[in-house]
Amino acid sequence: MGKLVYSMITSLDDEYHLFTTTTVVGGGKRFLPDGARLDLQLVEEHTFGSGLRYARYRTR
Repeated sequence: MGKLVYSMITSLDDEYHLFTTTTVVGGGKRFLPDGARLDLQLVEEHTFGSGLRYARYRTR
């Protein structure tokens, strides 16, 4: 498990700023392991003209 995923699961951080884009590659690894649950509140979001999406989440 990577450091980012570990810190998210153990709630070591207060906020997350995520930039996502869609890419079709036919498969890959999941961002979070099976069964992982995060209690997050969406605080802000914005979708750019290029399709890039920004989302800011706060832990509850």
